[in-house]
Amino acid sequence: MEIGMKDIGVYIDVNPHKEKNENLKSKISSNTACILPVNNSDMLMEKSVLAPGFEKLDCVPQYSANKRQKKMERRKEADKTKGGKWFNLPATEMTEEKLRDLEIIQMRSILNPKQFYKKNDLKVVPKYFQVGTVVDSHADFYHDRVPKKERKKNLVDELMADADFQRYNKRNYQKKIIKIPHRKKTKEKLTLRKRRKA
Repeated sequence: MEIGMKDIGVYIDVNPHKEKNENLKSKISSNTACILPVNNSDMLMEKSVLAPGFEKLDCVPQYSANKRQKKMERRKEADKTKGGKWFNLPATEMTEEKLRDLEIIQMRSILNPKQFYKKNDLKVVPKYFQVGTVVDSHADFYHDRVPKKERKKNLVDELMADADFQRYNKRNYQKKIIKIPHRKKTKEKLTLRKRRKA
């Protein structure tokens, strides 16, 4: 009389769970005598139309879309990013602050006339862009770092707090104001000369 069970190659799963099934697939495949198909309800229900809350819908969703609808969906998805060659750069939602920052970046040659900048590729504000923060190096902790108290939220606030930029703007503004009356006087003189000749 023998005690125990003989291994005949049949596997019965009493408690089918997702994690357990993935671990046991390798055990079942190694047993070549009898392979039973493992039914995973989650995998089957992914393609199902009858999802939870189906009875609450007003109308039944269309099961198969035609070619035109699929093309339109693909185009909408493609417009959300720049593309694979640009590492799927997203089309960021435009706010007033971001718009001002981008305009300042485009007019960067005015901010510092002694610094040379390449010409902008686009005359309009770009659709696809990302905003990031520069991480300071630990080596530059004492001499090349802006303290947290002095940091600003955006580029506009940073420029308004910059004393050198304010001085440069004030000086340029004064020069322009001085030039304007001079131009007006010369125009008036020219018109008076023309009247006298006529």
